[in-house]
Amino acid sequence: MNVYSFLLAGLALLLITSCQPSQKKRIIGLWQETSVKNPEMDSAYDQQRMFLDTVGSQTDSLANFRLYGTNNIDTFKKYQRANLDAFKEAQEKAISETWFDFHPDSMVYLHSLDGLDSAKWYFEDQALILDEQKLKGGGSRIRMEVLNLNDTLLTLHFREKYLNSITSFRRVKR
Repeated sequence: MNVYSFLLAGLALLLITSCQPSQKKRIIGLWQETSVKNPEMDSAYDQQRMFLDTVGSQTDSLANFRLYGTNNIDTFKKYQRANLDAFKEAQEKAISETWFDFHPDSMVYLHSLDGLDSAKWYFEDQALILDEQKLKGGGSRIRMEVLNLNDTLLTLHFREKYLNSITSFRRVKR
């Protein structure tokens, strides 16, 4: 490859990348959460389901009473399954009620089941930072790795205590 071809290829690449909107411009707008993937919570949920499939099958009613506080395992299973189903429904409702509204002035409004909250937002390396401390002088500072950000999809990875979550959002047209 001669020098002119190399320069032309470099110039074309520079033009293509300079025409793409920055992350900051791309994130501006309203985003609705569509999913949360959390391997630790999914595993715990699956283990509870497996436990309910086998509980009481190897023990008599006296042992069941000592272990689970009841000798009626069918009722126990029904109650525990209802709790798991309620947990799943609450999780889905929380997802459907979560919205991020990013503004050009670095304000983000967070809508959730808990109500409305706000923070300053900015990018640090490849991470999105939601910073209540910067806005309010106190509160949390959440760091989320940006896995994908385009015109229609925002995917974030974050750690909260011992849990790892990947959450996806879709852009909402106003």
